[in-house]
Amino acid sequence: MDREADLIPGGTQIAITDLLTNDPGVGYSVESYGGAMANLLAHEGASGAEVLAVVPPVSRIVGIAHFQEYTSALLTVAAGVPVVNIQSSWGTSFDANSGYWSNDQIHPNTVGSLAEYQLIRQGMVLP
Repeated sequence: MDREADLIPGGTQIAITDLLTNDPGVGYSVESYGGAMANLLAHEGASGAEVLAVVPPVSRIVGIAHFQEYTSALLTVAAGVPVVNIQSSWGTSFDANSGYWSNDQIHPNTVGSLAEYQLIRQGMVLP
């Protein structure tokens, strides 16, 4: 995709919402976190912005089972909103994408950030 004309029309406000943090559930139940995210998505939608939700990749800081519990609940909350699922693209094995991570094994490095950007940009293409 090289043509900017294929993207959402210029002048359109876009709200890109990351559905999880690096530490989902730390002090939050699935229900309360999901409720907060539902309110955020509703507010963004009411603002007239085009909303795009992003499921981030799994990092080493959270166990995969816990991360997937939150992901499943948040995908339900995001029903009806376009979703870019980086987690499903990168997979659930941290080691399979070790080249995407910084030394802290939590934040993407330059290569990983570019890979995330490219997936998000693809999610902005009009049907």
